Amino acid sequence: MNKKKQITYSLIAISISFLLIETAAHFILSYTGDNKTMAMTDPYMGYRLRPGYKDPKGFYNVNSLGFRGWEFNKEKGLDERRIICLGGSTTFGDSSSPAMTYPNILKRMINERLELNYEVINAGVPGYTTLQLKRYLISELFDYKPDILVVAVGWNDIIQSFRKKWTPQDTLNQESKFSFLGKAAVYRLMKKIIFKKKVIEIDKGVSDPRALLFFEKNLMEIAEKAKENNIRLILMEEPIAVSHKDFQKPDMVTTFFKAYEKKEIKLRIETFQQYSEVMKKTASANNLPFIDSGLSLKCHDKKEFFHDLLHPTNEGNAIVAFNLVTELFKNSVPGVNNYNDRLSALDKYVLFQNFYEFSKKNKSQNKYFVYYRTFYLRLSNGKFGSNLPKSLPFWLNSLAVHYHNTGMENKTVEVLEKAQELYHDFPLTYYNLGKLLENNKGAQGIPFFTKTLELAPNFQLALRELKARQAASGAKKEEVP
Repeated sequence: MNKKKQITYSLIAISISFLLIETAAHFILSYTGDNKTMAMTDPYMGYRLRPGYKDPKGFYNVNSLGFRGWEFNKEKGLDERRIICLGGSTTFGDSSSPAMTYPNILKRMINERLELNYEVINAGVPGYTTLQLKRYLISELFDYKPDILVVAVGWNDIIQSFRKKWTPQDTLNQESKFSFLGKAAVYRLMKKIIFKKKVIEIDKGVSDPRALLFFEKNLMEIAEKAKENNIRLILMEEPIAVSHKDFQKPDMVTTFFKAYEKKEIKLRIETFQQYSEVMKKTASANNLPFIDSGLSLKCHDKKEFFHDLLHPTNEGNAIVAFNLVTELFKNSVPGVNNYNDRLSALDKYVLFQNFYEFSKKNKSQNKYFVYYRTFYLRLSNGKFGSNLPKSLPFWLNSLAVHYHNTGMENKTVEVLEKAQELYHDFPLTYYNLGKLLENNKGAQGIPFFTKTLELAPNFQLALRELKARQAASGAKKEEVP
């Protein structure tokens, strides 16, 4: 056998051996779940959502185009308008079901309540910083021809800014530059077995000032690209679970900052404000709107609306979506001029429900009634056991309002009394006990609104009801917190 044939046969043997080993490694990784994760490496953005990913529990899903949510046509319809919501885990909907992310609630409000034709695309990816969002937008998202782009950023850049050795490329997977090696199952299996997970060193006391400048640079480039593509851009500050007043209550703040001391908590909030100021500055320089999420530092009584410091609950997402509707469709939302910084999270949630869920103009109103009633039946039958859903007090109050609106007074009383029994300190229950029940009309409702304000001192709608009842009954006005 001549030397040329020997080389050829050797190459063939090596190739076959590699394919066999690669197949075996791929099988092992699949069996151990490595190929079933929601994220996958990406040579340009570091990582991305895995198209077609299905959470075994049915909680998280990624469609075939790589976005969280259900399938939609990539090609834009002739009479269709599009909004892309771009951001990190808050936009993605960390700890929220697919139907209750703020982009999805926004879509339902626009299409069901305002009767328009909008596709709202959830382009949120957990952990993405402005660098990754900028790359995602430029490389892919413009292809979807959005009319409006909502960019909600801040927290992920802030978290990265506290690295001891910060660089602009920190959030990108550097190994993915070697595209073939990064995709090879053999390499990934060896990496999993041999190499230890890299630990990111965090300096709790210092936020790198270069990170803030880099944040501003990325925002400016996003603004420029949106303008070039004739897209309406809205910069939105991300939600935060605490308010200015909460700093007078250390226990409230440390609930969400369990890993940090009080002085470190203060530093995080100051950094958050610095990044928000940069967003505001960028918006002003480019003639763009800058809005808060509806759950800003100015907003109070928020503890029921968050899972942790950063991530809203389903009800918190509803406030974020409603806040966007008031910005996007100012002339279509009744009372929008009264929607201001003085309103508490409870006020905003009640206004959202009145505008959308309880509105007679909402053609899907009945499905919410059925949804809440289903959960109430499960509760009555003991299906939840002691593991009650976080949203249950909201669901019970919503069901009570639906019963009230359909004239079922006995059912309204039953559900509110159940809510009061289970949740003694939930302010919305006392508000509805005073507002909905016939027996509590006039002065009889005063104690309920007084109790509401003891639990939620900034609940403006409750304060308005209390003052109206006191004036009508001639009752002495009590000092309200």
